[in-house]
Amino acid sequence: RQKDRKRQERLEQEGGEPKVMATPNGDGSPPSSPGNPPQGQCGEEEDSLDLSSTFVSLALRKVGDWPPSARREKGLSQEPRGKSRSPQEKMGQEEASSPIEESPRQSPKAEASPGLLAVALQQSQELATLGTSFAQNGFYHKAVVLFTQALKLNPRDYRLFGNRSFCHERLGQPMRALADAQVALTLRPGWPRGLFRLGKALMGLQRFEEAAAVFQETLRGGSQPDAARELHSCLLHLAL
Repeated sequence: RQKDRKRQERLEQEGGEPKVMATPNGDGSPPSSPGNPPQGQCGEEEDSLDLSSTFVSLALRKVGDWPPSARREKGLSQEPRGKSRSPQEKMGQEEASSPIEESPRQSPKAEASPGLLAVALQQSQELATLGTSFAQNGFYHKAVVLFTQALKLNPRDYRLFGNRSFCHERLGQPMRALADAQVALTLRPGWPRGLFRLGKALMGLQRFEEAAAVFQETLRGGSQPDAARELHSCLLHLAL
């Protein structure tokens, strides 16, 4: 029994406060393991920040707590706060940093591209052909409209003015016929058919003497045989 009592006392002693084992740290704390860092180290890491950490340095720089010396080390120049640049210095810096833009030159009047010009000429020719067909069938009003549309697309075609002058003359509009004939001769001086149309317009205005002179000039060209008949008509009116 005495042995049993001693064994019981020894077990009770072992079940009480554990004995403090000496550690390499000398502070009586349990030894640290790779997965369990010492408690003292954790406390220190929570209380302070490592300024050498890249993340911490970026965070401090963002909130403006970065030392000025670090700015100089990064090559960033910091101007004195109390010194402000003059307007002339600001303008000079802006002019140096921005490229100089040349003032736009006034280009001459834009010309139609060859493609658009070809399309316009084609449409003008189609309208002129249709207008000629109407005129040959006696629809002079419609022919005038078509020739006018064709001239908007090709205002340099003297033949269109000659054809429209013919329609105006048949519609009893000698003044308009005269105007178109004069434009045609301006675009193509000495054009025999234009001269003939001019003579017919003058006859419609009862200006027989002028018309006779125009027909004589037309006959000198030798390409308008009907000009002889019109000249004879003018001479008859002048003889009356």
